[in-house]
Amino acid sequence: MKNALKKITALAMAFTLLGTGTALTKNISPQKYNNTTITAYAATKQGWKKESGNWYYYLNGKKQRSKWIANKYYVGISGAMVIGWQKIQNEWYYFGTNPDDGAKWCDAWVKDGGYWYYLGPDGRMWKNRSVLYKRELYYLDRDGKMITNDFVQIGLNLWYFDETGVGTKQ
Repeated sequence: MKNALKKITALAMAFTLLGTGTALTKNISPQKYNNTTITAYAATKQGWKKESGNWYYYLNGKKQRSKWIANKYYVGISGAMVIGWQKIQNEWYYFGTNPDDGAKWCDAWVKDGGYWYYLGPDGRMWKNRSVLYKRELYYLDRDGKMITNDFVQIGLNLWYFDETGVGTKQ
Protein backbone atom coordinates (compact mmCIF):
# COMPACT_ATOMS: atom_id res chain seq x y z
CA MET A 1 0.00 0.00 0.00
CA LYS A 2 2.94 2.34 0.73
CA ASN A 3 4.24 1.93 -2.85
CA ALA A 4 0.77 2.51 -4.28
CA LEU A 5 0.47 5.69 -2.23
CA LYS A 6 3.89 6.89 -3.47
CA LYS A 7 2.87 6.22 -7.08
CA ILE A 8 -0.44 8.01 -6.62
CA THR A 9 1.36 10.98 -5.02
CA ALA A 10 3.92 11.03 -7.85
CA LEU A 11 1.15 10.96 -10.47
CA ALA A 12 -0.73 13.75 -8.71
CA MET A 13 2.44 15.86 -8.51
CA ALA A 14 3.28 15.26 -12.17
CA PHE A 15 -0.16 16.33 -13.32
CA THR A 16 -0.10 19.34 -11.01
CA LEU A 17 3.28 20.44 -12.37
CA LEU A 18 2.09 19.98 -15.93
CA GLY A 19 -0.91 22.09 -15.13
CA THR A 20 0.90 25.05 -13.57
CA GLY A 21 -0.95 28.18 -14.66
CA THR A 22 -3.73 26.12 -16.20
CA ALA A 23 -6.84 24.46 -14.90
CA LEU A 24 -6.77 20.73 -14.25
CA THR A 25 -10.22 19.95 -15.52
CA LYS A 26 -10.18 17.36 -18.26
CA ASN A 27 -10.77 13.88 -16.91
CA ILE A 28 -8.75 11.25 -18.76
CA SER A 29 -9.95 7.68 -18.32
CA PRO A 30 -9.77 6.43 -14.74
CA GLN A 31 -7.27 3.62 -14.15
CA LYS A 32 -7.25 0.83 -11.52
CA TYR A 33 -4.12 0.13 -9.49
CA ASN A 34 -4.26 -2.57 -6.79
CA ASN A 35 -8.05 -2.23 -6.56
CA THR A 36 -7.74 1.59 -6.20
CA THR A 37 -9.21 3.83 -8.88
CA ILE A 38 -6.84 6.58 -9.95
CA THR A 39 -8.37 9.47 -11.90
CA ALA A 40 -5.91 11.72 -13.71
CA TYR A 41 -6.67 15.18 -14.98
CA ALA A 42 -5.00 16.69 -18.03
CA ALA A 43 -3.94 20.32 -18.04
CA THR A 44 -6.47 22.58 -19.76
CA LYS A 45 -5.34 25.97 -21.01
CA GLN A 46 -7.19 28.88 -19.48
CA GLY A 47 -6.83 32.65 -20.03
CA TRP A 48 -4.13 34.47 -21.99
CA LYS A 49 -1.18 32.46 -23.33
CA LYS A 50 1.72 33.77 -25.44
CA GLU A 51 2.60 31.36 -28.23
CA SER A 52 5.07 32.02 -31.05
CA GLY A 53 5.08 35.74 -30.28
CA ASN A 54 1.27 36.14 -30.32
CA TRP A 55 -1.24 36.27 -27.49
CA TYR A 56 -4.18 33.83 -27.52
CA TYR A 57 -7.11 33.56 -25.16
CA TYR A 58 -8.32 30.14 -24.00
CA LEU A 59 -11.63 29.38 -22.36
CA ASN A 60 -12.02 25.85 -20.96
CA GLY A 61 -9.12 24.72 -23.13
CA LYS A 62 -10.54 26.12 -26.38
CA LYS A 63 -8.75 28.88 -28.27
CA GLN A 64 -11.18 31.75 -28.75
CA ARG A 65 -11.55 33.15 -32.29
CA SER A 66 -13.21 36.22 -33.81
CA LYS A 67 -14.60 37.54 -30.54
CA TRP A 68 -14.30 40.21 -27.90
CA ILE A 69 -12.52 39.33 -24.67
CA ALA A 70 -13.80 41.39 -21.71
CA ASN A 71 -14.99 44.04 -24.23
CA LYS A 72 -11.41 45.35 -24.27
CA TYR A 73 -9.43 42.97 -26.49
CA TYR A 74 -10.31 41.27 -29.75
CA VAL A 75 -8.98 37.97 -31.06
CA GLY A 76 -9.10 37.49 -34.81
CA ILE A 77 -9.94 34.47 -36.92
CA SER A 78 -6.59 32.81 -36.08
CA GLY A 79 -7.27 33.36 -32.38
CA ALA A 80 -4.39 35.83 -32.02
CA MET A 81 -5.01 39.12 -30.20
CA VAL A 82 -5.24 41.88 -32.80
CA ILE A 83 -3.35 45.18 -32.86
CA GLY A 84 -3.57 48.30 -35.02
CA TRP A 85 -6.70 49.23 -36.98
CA GLN A 86 -9.34 46.51 -37.21
CA LYS A 87 -12.74 46.52 -38.89
CA ILE A 88 -15.11 44.48 -36.73
CA GLN A 89 -18.77 44.14 -37.72
CA ASN A 90 -18.52 47.18 -40.04
CA GLU A 91 -16.97 49.42 -37.36
CA TRP A 92 -13.34 50.54 -37.10
CA TYR A 93 -11.42 50.14 -33.83
CA TYR A 94 -7.82 50.86 -32.91
CA PHE A 95 -5.84 48.50 -30.67
CA GLY A 96 -2.45 50.25 -30.55
CA THR A 97 0.78 48.88 -31.95
CA ASN A 98 2.24 47.07 -28.94
CA PRO A 99 1.88 43.30 -29.52
CA ASP A 100 1.92 42.75 -25.74
CA ASP A 101 -0.97 45.13 -25.04
CA GLY A 102 -3.71 45.07 -27.65
CA ALA A 103 -6.36 46.87 -25.61
CA LYS A 104 -8.77 48.93 -27.69
CA TRP A 105 -8.40 52.66 -27.40
CA CYS A 106 -11.41 54.61 -26.16
CA ASP A 107 -12.15 58.35 -26.00
CA ALA A 108 -8.83 59.04 -27.72
CA TRP A 109 -7.27 60.57 -30.84
CA VAL A 110 -5.08 58.51 -33.16
CA LYS A 111 -2.78 60.07 -35.78
CA ASP A 112 -2.30 57.80 -38.76
CA GLY A 113 -1.03 58.64 -42.24
CA GLY A 114 -0.95 62.36 -41.39
CA TYR A 115 -4.62 62.43 -40.32
CA TRP A 116 -6.26 62.49 -36.91
CA TYR A 117 -9.11 60.09 -36.06
CA TYR A 118 -11.30 60.08 -32.98
CA LEU A 119 -12.35 56.94 -31.09
CA GLY A 120 -15.51 57.30 -29.00
CA PRO A 121 -16.09 56.09 -25.44
CA ASP A 122 -16.85 52.56 -26.72
CA GLY A 123 -13.74 52.52 -28.95
CA ARG A 124 -15.55 52.87 -32.30
CA MET A 125 -14.08 55.36 -34.76
CA TRP A 126 -16.46 58.28 -35.20
CA LYS A 127 -17.16 59.68 -38.66
CA ASN A 128 -19.26 62.34 -40.34
CA ARG A 129 -19.96 64.20 -37.11
CA SER A 130 -18.71 66.81 -34.70
CA VAL A 131 -16.69 66.03 -31.58
CA LEU A 132 -16.64 68.19 -28.48
CA TYR A 133 -13.31 67.31 -26.90
CA LYS A 134 -11.82 69.24 -23.97
CA ARG A 135 -14.17 72.17 -24.66
CA GLU A 136 -13.12 72.45 -28.32
CA LEU A 137 -15.25 71.51 -31.33
CA TYR A 138 -13.77 69.30 -34.06
CA TYR A 139 -15.37 67.75 -37.11
CA LEU A 140 -14.73 64.36 -38.70
CA ASP A 141 -15.42 63.64 -42.37
CA ARG A 142 -17.14 60.53 -43.78
CA ASP A 143 -13.85 58.59 -43.52
CA GLY A 144 -13.33 59.64 -39.90
CA LYS A 145 -10.51 62.11 -40.70
CA MET A 146 -10.44 65.32 -38.68
CA ILE A 147 -11.28 68.34 -40.87
CA THR A 148 -8.59 71.06 -40.95
CA ASN A 149 -8.39 74.38 -42.82
CA ASP A 150 -11.93 74.08 -44.12
CA PHE A 151 -15.54 75.22 -43.61
CA VAL A 152 -18.36 72.89 -42.58
CA GLN A 153 -22.08 73.60 -42.32
CA ILE A 154 -23.37 72.17 -39.02
CA GLY A 155 -27.12 72.67 -38.73
CA LEU A 156 -27.80 76.33 -39.54
CA ASN A 157 -24.28 77.47 -38.65
CA LEU A 158 -21.12 77.70 -40.72
CA TRP A 159 -17.96 76.68 -38.89
CA TYR A 160 -14.30 77.10 -39.80
CA PHE A 161 -11.86 74.42 -38.64
CA ASP A 162 -8.29 75.71 -38.41
CA GLU A 163 -4.97 73.90 -38.98
CA THR A 164 -5.28 72.18 -35.57
CA GLY A 165 -8.87 71.12 -36.31
CA VAL A 166 -10.45 73.46 -33.74
CA GLY A 167 -13.74 74.94 -34.97
CA THR A 168 -14.89 78.53 -34.81
CA LYS A 169 -18.47 79.53 -35.52
CA GLN A 170 -18.61 82.04 -38.40
